[in-house]
Amino acid sequence: MKKNYDAVIVGGGMAGLTLACLLGRGDVAVVCLDQTASHNTQNDLRTTAISYGSRQILEKAGIWQNLRSPACPIEKIDILDGDSPVLLDFLSVEAAGKSFGWIVENADLRAAMMKILKSCKAVVHVAPAKVKDFRAGDKNISTVLEDGAAFTSALVIGADGRHSFTREWMDVPVREWNYNQRAIICTAIHEHPHHHVAVEHFWPQGPFAILPMADDAQGRHRSAVVF
Repeated sequence: MKKNYDAVIVGGGMAGLTLACLLGRGDVAVVCLDQTASHNTQNDLRTTAISYGSRQILEKAGIWQNLRSPACPIEKIDILDGDSPVLLDFLSVEAAGKSFGWIVENADLRAAMMKILKSCKAVVHVAPAKVKDFRAGDKNISTVLEDGAAFTSALVIGADGRHSFTREWMDVPVREWNYNQRAIICTAIHEHPHHHVAVEHFWPQGPFAILPMADDAQGRHRSAVVF
């Protein structure tokens, strides 16, 4: 494995892997440092809502075309505010028939990303890899891992989440506060089809959402619930 790259991406989550795929397809020499050791994401039951703009990025990276199961479009959104009897409807037919977004399983997204990375000769995916330090020079910066390995690049990209070591090392200030809330997230299997309808109910205590998912391998209807 070589030690000099055009860019080092710190973080192997959705953002880091997407960028690695984009740069790799452009033959940019990239190393992606991922803290996650296992590539087995079958136990990840979370979902992600993909907007129209985000889908374009995923298509550009070749990720969207390689999803193992179909993404579920959101074609209607029902919105309620507290105890108000007024229901707001947003229909995709009112937006030139374009879907508002798509619900995709995180495991499918990551699997598609890893498939693209393996086809990109310019990209090296290192996992598990935890960054210990950065050493900045005049033209390059060295990214040092806890195991002593180091990678030199002209650019370092911090995609290592909310507790970003990269951000802390650069002393970038942040504002944060506690909402004093917790969320229950689950996948519900239900008898009747959802007809691609999303429900968003906003309460003073916090939101309640039902997001349509594609049917599972057994043909059962599913929705993602956030409470």
